[in-house]
Amino acid sequence: MIGSDTGALVFDQMGQTALWLAAKKGFPVTAKLLLDAGADTTLADEEEVPPLRVAKNPKVIEAIQVSGRLVMGCR
Repeated sequence: MIGSDTGALVFDQMGQTALWLAAKKGFPVTAKLLLDAGADTTLADEEEVPPLRVAKNPKVIEAIQVSGRLVMGCR
């Protein structure tokens, strides 16, 4: 089980978060779990590329967009 203190904001040597990597690799279930645990959709890597920009899987893209709307209060 993933909780809000699971390291969702831990960065690797390239400044990439777990959400960023899940988006890049196209893992929608992992992305959703991280988002539900509070992962920040706006955190970019060291080249200032956010998770949404590297996501190619439509389910990952949708999860990030929906989560972003919830965070911003637009939903």
